[in-house]
Amino acid sequence: MHQYNYRAEVLPDKLPAPPPKDHRFKVHGIPEDEIERRRLAKEENRITMGISKRTEEMQIHPKLEGKLGWNATTVLTHKDKKELFRAQQERSKVNSERAKALLTSYQNPEELAKSMRQKERLLKTQLKPALAEQPNDTARNLLLKAEHSSMMMSLSNQDSFNDNGSIMTYNRLNKNPTQKIRNYGHSGVWAFNPTEKQWMWSDTGSCIKDSPGDVVKVFNPHAYNFASP
Repeated sequence: MHQYNYRAEVLPDKLPAPPPKDHRFKVHGIPEDEIERRRLAKEENRITMGISKRTEEMQIHPKLEGKLGWNATTVLTHKDKKELFRAQQERSKVNSERAKALLTSYQNPEELAKSMRQKERLLKTQLKPALAEQPNDTARNLLLKAEHSSMMMSLSNQDSFNDNGSIMTYNRLNKNPTQKIRNYGHSGVWAFNPTEKQWMWSDTGSCIKDSPGDVVKVFNPHAYNFASP
């Protein structure tokens, strides 16, 4: 009573024949237990009860009854995307913890910037009397060297230095050396600060006129030109 399905692996059970009725010319010889079995099968199965299923397709296998259908689509739903993103985040956390455990003294960017600012303030406080007594190029060079050494001390645990201790400003995995030019500039002005009673930059707070500013521009003379003619 189902619609025929060419993919069906197991055919449904054959419908049990109803027991014939006795009359005076014929008496059936079916035992009582078989009659009871047919009656129970008719009550449990909708088809044996006479309810047609011609609008339904025959199932492929009885073991697949109640299982989820096979999803043959290649488009991810919003739920699938969220689940993939959550699994990726969990793997990222595990990898980050594994890599962090291998480092002896790791500092995140926030802690690194905080320690650099504290060391710079301490060095400026210590060198401020010497700079006031000797306002010349020697004191300025001394302050620049101190700031540079402070930055190297803060970044000593990071993978951004060469073997000789100099700051790595190029890609160490690149086959050809880079020819980019890095220019430094100030977003503020060089003016006299009445509170500090000295000339200083308004953006970085540096008292050295030749100090690098907070604006960094990288120029690549061999870059591709994507501008239209």
